[in-house]
Amino acid sequence: MTVLEQPGSSRNKSSLAGPPPAWRPRVDPAPLLPDAAPYRLLGTDAAARLDSGLLTRLYTQLVRGRRYNAQATALTRQGRLAVYPSSTGQEACEVAAALALEERDWLFPSYRDT
Repeated sequence: MTVLEQPGSSRNKSSLAGPPPAWRPRVDPAPLLPDAAPYRLLGTDAAARLDSGLLTRLYTQLVRGRRYNAQATALTRQGRLAVYPSSTGQEACEVAAALALEERDWLFPSYRDT
């Protein structure tokens, strides 16, 4: 990947006298795509250590979000709801974001957050 360096940046401090060097391409050694092997955050025995009650609550919230989305979409198609942006496929993101909140945190839903 070619990146342009800004004159006067920390990589261009070779000459302090005279005008700064012109912008020039730099070859970035980092690859554009990640490794083909998946990156594992949990060990293979992590599923056994997860709380089954928590997993049930999370799944319940996923189903509730999908059901709400389906009902709002149906009402929009019937003309009984003016506008509803579908959030199908984003339920896990919403549930995970809410799970990370603490009692003192605020939540400001956005365009597709139900």
